[in-house]
Amino acid sequence: MLRALLLALLVSTAPSTPAAASDVAIPLLDVLGYVWEEGMHVERAVVPFPDVDHPRMPEARPARAVRRLSAVGELVSVESPLMWDPRVFSLSWYLRDLELVEERFVGDTRIASFAGGRFSIHADGPYEPFEYGTRPPNESVPSTFSDGFATYLDGRFDRFVLTFDTATGLGTIEAAIAFTGGTALPWVDDPEDWRFDAVARRGAPMGYAFQVSGGFLQKGTTTAARASSWGSVKARYR
Repeated sequence: MLRALLLALLVSTAPSTPAAASDVAIPLLDVLGYVWEEGMHVERAVVPFPDVDHPRMPEARPARAVRRLSAVGELVSVESPLMWDPRVFSLSWYLRDLELVEERFVGDTRIASFAGGRFSIHADGPYEPFEYGTRPPNESVPSTFSDGFATYLDGRFDRFVLTFDTATGLGTIEAAIAFTGGTALPWVDDPEDWRFDAVARRGAPMGYAFQVSGGFLQKGTTTAARASSWGSVKARYR
């Protein structure tokens, strides 16, 4: 019963018409979270067996090293036309399946391009502090960030570039994303034409690569960076 009530509130509190995009905008969604990379995962070589249609032994597909990037976190703010009452339900997010396709260094700066990748925001009951733990994936990550009663938004990345200065511990993320589903999708204007801009900072629980703070904006808009902190997340629920 509570689940149904919260889901109805999630849908009914959104405006009936989308807001028009402007040249200068604030992020539709502000997020904070932590990122981790799963080392060099080796996909084993595959040697298919011959069959009736292919009596000759086909060539084996060679093993290849795969490096993947994942992240989880919390929503800091949600702007019109979307709605969110943090006193009633919480919003968390989960980024996964990004695969490293190119990496280079310019001095101390790492420039890494990733392909694929999904992003989803999940609505759950009244806020309780999230547990990030250490060395993800772990008992709470990503499970407690992706097990809400409804998917608020879901999307796929078309481009994802991480630029990180290993000397200063600061970097940026520039990505293109298309929103493809979720209860809030009807109120997202031009859902296939969005970008994700974020700042990456060293300083995270053990096992995480860095903290990320950023927002989702429509392509073609500009915005001044807005500082976010974990304190601002907690303040939303007071």
